[in-house]
Amino acid sequence: MTISCDRSRKAKYEKSLKRIDCPARVNAIKKALGVWAVSKINRNHNHDLQPDMSILMAGHRKISIHMKRQLEVNDITSVRPGKNVKMLEIQAGGQRI
Repeated sequence: MTISCDRSRKAKYEKSLKRIDCPARVNAIKKALGVWAVSKINRNHNHDLQPDMSILMAGHRKISIHMKRQLEVNDITSVRPGKNVKMLEIQAGGQRI
């Protein structure tokens, strides 16, 4: 199994800003009895890290079954989309007013 930087791989388009072929990654193998062992680590990123932007990464864009059901109920009861976004943001521990 390989976990790589969000900016890994080569860019498909010449003007792409996201894909810059970053070499940072972690490789792991599953051994006997289902135990995982790290086999290789490359911690060298070829770009500046921006931890405050990590919430925008693809892995953070999934919603739980509970949140999905809440959105369905809100849609049935005609709750505006902006209110849905605010509700999800607060449930995820984001901004508060």
